[in-house]
Amino acid sequence: MNPIFEIPRILQNRYQLVRLAGTGGISAVFEAMDTVEDRTVAVKILLRRDGQPTPPDQVQHFLAGARFGLQFSHPHLVRTLDFGEDSELGPFWVMDFLAGESLSRHITGNRELSEFFIRSIGAQIASCLKTIHERNMLHGDIKPENIFLTPGPQEPWIIVLDFVPMRRLDDWLAMNVTREYLPPEIFSGGMPNAGADAFALGVLLHELTFGVLPMFHQSGELNLPLERRTISPKLAAFLFSLLSFSPRDRLLTLGDLANSVVSAEGEAKETTIRTPEPGPAPPFNLQAAFSQHPFGMLFLDTKMVVTWVNESARKWLGDGLIGQRFHVTPLAFFSPQILGNLEDALETGRITSCAVAGTSLYLWISPVLQDQIIQGIVCTLCPSAAEMHFNA
Repeated sequence: MNPIFEIPRILQNRYQLVRLAGTGGISAVFEAMDTVEDRTVAVKILLRRDGQPTPPDQVQHFLAGARFGLQFSHPHLVRTLDFGEDSELGPFWVMDFLAGESLSRHITGNRELSEFFIRSIGAQIASCLKTIHERNMLHGDIKPENIFLTPGPQEPWIIVLDFVPMRRLDDWLAMNVTREYLPPEIFSGGMPNAGADAFALGVLLHELTFGVLPMFHQSGELNLPLERRTISPKLAAFLFSLLSFSPRDRLLTLGDLANSVVSAEGEAKETTIRTPEPGPAPPFNLQAAFSQHPFGMLFLDTKMVVTWVNESARKWLGDGLIGQRFHVTPLAFFSPQILGNLEDALETGRITSCAVAGTSLYLWISPVLQDQIIQGIVCTLCPSAAEMHFNA
């Protein structure tokens, strides 16, 4: 039996191990009593494989993280209290013991979470990641198992766990992190950067929203499964940008999300991009949601006349689009087949998508319904590779 699991035992005549709280790939976490401060703490200990000593570089890496943890604090990052080395069990890391449950356990059972809950959690994680990135470090393993729901100043209140400030390149190359949350550039040989954390947050929020991991079109654009539930344009924009193949777009969105203010009252006022519940429909406010979005956005009325575009759409398509029928826009010129998709969306209310012929752009077509009546169409123009410009 591994001596680490023999309880009770005490570390450095201070930390009395009470019970095993959980194990990971390279460590075990115990609930313990700090006999000096008379408080309950969590003690993380490196596991020894087959009775062999832990590799020195792994020990140094572990202790370096603990040292940094003593100097670093954030309201949504688990607090480091102490660290040391035990002559028999090896290095250990002492942190706050948290009451509550992991986000992974919370979402078990396929319950539909409110958008207020999802965006609140997203804003808190983004704030923590933004502070980590400002110190030129990564978290490297954002996933529901590493997010803990605990009582706090507001509900929900989360704490980010398993922050290894100097996560080794070997961990990435050997994929010793959860693969489903890794960005595409890692699999194509790219070096990890802060955009990897932003992508992992996007995967987590997608899972909270729809109950499934994200899927992508061949173009690289996110295939948002809007048939599963109703969400607001604001949340859709966060998901599209955090899960973009462009790390720069992800980081810009991470900052926006970290600085966002989410309230239950504000959530109730937002318009949706699918059929709303019966009753008075909220005002359609596409401009406020998407005016500065990095993807090109166009709004067409039921006669396929362009009534609004954002700055990104102007950049790609030129000025003078407002009031024009879609048939005479550069999009229709380059890809006449889009007209059929638009007509189908107006007739059936289905969400469709298609590639823009001769370019690396992709168009997502979403009908806007109000009181079960189609009011128009939102067209999202997404760059799937290098940013492209073409004018009327």
